[in-house]
Amino acid sequence: MRKGIHNLAVLLALGATPARAVEAGTHDWLRFVGALNRPTMAEPAGAHGTIGTTMGLGAEQVATPDGAVGVAGNELNGATAAGETQRVPMAWLVKGTPWPVDFALSMGAAPDASFTVAAGHAQVTVFEAMGLPALSLRGGYSRVFGLAKTTMATVAGDAVVSYGFLRYFNVYGTVGAERSSGAYDGADESWQGARKSVGLRVTVLPPFVSLTGEAALEGGAVKEAVAKVGVGI
Repeated sequence: MRKGIHNLAVLLALGATPARAVEAGTHDWLRFVGALNRPTMAEPAGAHGTIGTTMGLGAEQVATPDGAVGVAGNELNGATAAGETQRVPMAWLVKGTPWPVDFALSMGAAPDASFTVAAGHAQVTVFEAMGLPALSLRGGYSRVFGLAKTTMATVAGDAVVSYGFLRYFNVYGTVGAERSSGAYDGADESWQGARKSVGLRVTVLPPFVSLTGEAALEGGAVKEAVAKVGVGI
């Protein structure tokens, strides 16, 4: 007890900020940026094939947690309040190969020019047949750029199962894990955990134009939502 009081007195004498308050704000801010940095192709399972190429435009959105509001108000150019949705316009490019392997790039930028996110993806289709569920394995790596005091990188892997029906609809789900490493103003944190999502792709102008919606789930709640308009095959 006496030693703890002495250590606290030394910290105050040196003008240090108590670690608990700093760590709480940093923790919530990094988790928020990590959610914005979640890599996803926003695609069901299945290979695009040799000539298959899809370009997509859309957006992701993540709610600002209460504990991240203070830092977000300082680091983001736009005003941010607890529970307010941060929307990031996104673009995707997916390219098939002669093998059951697809590659993709995705990029987004905050409307207030606070930051950009960029990711690379690779997908291997394990099984695909007419009228049966398709199964793919997918990996992704993403980073955040532009935040002066913040760095964030995430690597993720997923198993993707999808099922197409009535020619126009394809419902899918993903289960996997991710690891994020970030730092804010000299304090760093790394974490890993399970991830899962559900999605639906609707072909509105066969076979070239589709609409895809995906929701990342955590504890029964939606952690992140993505919408994409895709053009291609």
